[in-house]
Amino acid sequence: MNDKARKGIIFVVFAVTLVWGYFNLIKKPLAMTATTPELGTVTPLIPKAISTVPDSLTLAELRNSDWGDDPFKKGIASTFEPRSIERTASPQWNLSGIVYSPADPLAIINGKMVRVGDAVDNAKVTKIEKKQVTLDYGGSSIILTVNKG
Repeated sequence: MNDKARKGIIFVVFAVTLVWGYFNLIKKPLAMTATTPELGTVTPLIPKAISTVPDSLTLAELRNSDWGDDPFKKGIASTFEPRSIERTASPQWNLSGIVYSPADPLAIINGKMVRVGDAVDNAKVTKIEKKQVTLDYGGSSIILTVNKG
């Protein structure tokens, strides 16, 4: 961007700022009213809001309101009892090795030799590939890979 274009942009932004400031800060905003020619009266276009909130409330009225107690007040939090969540340990599978052949692949999981369709620790072997084994455990697919070392 050359210097002339930069000065032009600055001038336009400055002019827009001046116009906005004149109409929003200096000149008084127009009232939201309409004039009825035959009567010569002015009626507001927006009706006054009807307030259902009283002008003042006492502290006793606020405490007795139906919106509830202050959750940060001492004693309220102590009435709640924490729930404990029981977690069952899911089985761990250790893939020791894969003997792959397209006709009859084998895998060694947790020290047991398994084929496709066999079960090991409540999981069904669904697929044996060259570098990974897929298990189905409770509707979830678990992929085991052989670790080097």
